[in-house]
Amino acid sequence: MIYVKQSTAVALLIGPFLDETDGKTPETALTIAQADVRLSKNGGNMAQKGEATSCTHDELGYYTCPLSTTDTGTLGFLKLMVHESGALPVWVDVEVLTANVYDTMFSTDQLDINVTHVAGTSQTGNDNGADINAILEDTGTTIPGTITTIDGNVDSILVDTSTTIPGTIATVDVNVDSILADTGITIPAQISGLNNLSSGEANAACDTALTDYDAATGTELAAIYAKIDTIEGNVDSILTDTGVTLPASIATVDGNVDSILTDTGTTLPAQLSGLNNVSTAEVNAQVLDVLNVDTYAEPGQGIPPASPTIRQMLHYLYKMLRNKKEQTATVLSLYDDAGTTVDQKASVSDDGTTFTKGEIVTGP
Repeated sequence: MIYVKQSTAVALLIGPFLDETDGKTPETALTIAQADVRLSKNGGNMAQKGEATSCTHDELGYYTCPLSTTDTGTLGFLKLMVHESGALPVWVDVEVLTANVYDTMFSTDQLDINVTHVAGTSQTGNDNGADINAILEDTGTTIPGTITTIDGNVDSILVDTSTTIPGTIATVDVNVDSILADTGITIPAQISGLNNLSSGEANAACDTALTDYDAATGTELAAIYAKIDTIEGNVDSILTDTGVTLPASIATVDGNVDSILTDTGTTLPAQLSGLNNVSTAEVNAQVLDVLNVDTYAEPGQGIPPASPTIRQMLHYLYKMLRNKKEQTATVLSLYDDAGTTVDQKASVSDDGTTFTKGEIVTGP
């Protein structure tokens, strides 16, 4: 018996197909088309399989026969039959199972064993709870304390908070209460009191937390104020030197910081207060220094960038003017400072009418 999952495409290995004359020689070259494969679902009339692919030979007279999701769509017994000319008849018995049953047998699923009927009568969770209560009462059985504890805590919280549970949960709670009443179980005192915290106890806990809080000392606050003073002083100095007036909303903050500086007698460090006081002459001197004093190495081997800086443009122009160059019929070569290595080059051509120099690329 072969088992397959309902409505799942499968490929069955069917055979062996043996010679109809001697009954033992494998037939390895049969043409088993769709119409040759007959299916009967749960004893129904035979019909060709729905999957259109022909069967293909594997070995020893066995053939791979594809079935579609329609072919395996009916639960129960499935009989597959083939009687091909030149070979003895072959048939296969297949059992089509639900996905839950198949995956339980051959994969990691688990059978669905939920109880929905007892003695032919439909059951709900409450029905089963009532039956359990009756059994407990008749047998004098005690529910484990862990379950009792949970229910007792929930009941106590509901009473203390005057909370009403939604009907579906309340029904479960009633069942648990009924079990507790039937079994005479009492919730442990240390647990039942967990949800009974008075307002006085809560207030005392808050007082303890405030006492434990480690507030900042005067020295720590002074250090913070000093850092603020330094920042504010820098801002004031910049505003004074530049003649900038802050918007009202910012000016208010600035005024507060000024007041702090005045109250604390704070003076900005000299190295910070002078940062914003650069004259035009000093700026001019720095620019002249960059142009007349600073030096830069020439660009090395590589492709000149497509989006260069001005400095890069000047570098490559100066290198082209100064360094050794060689021109052949096909290549222009630009050497390094030593005149030994080609750093850049470009292809050239001349057809007698037009001279063309290509884009500069890296050497050699």
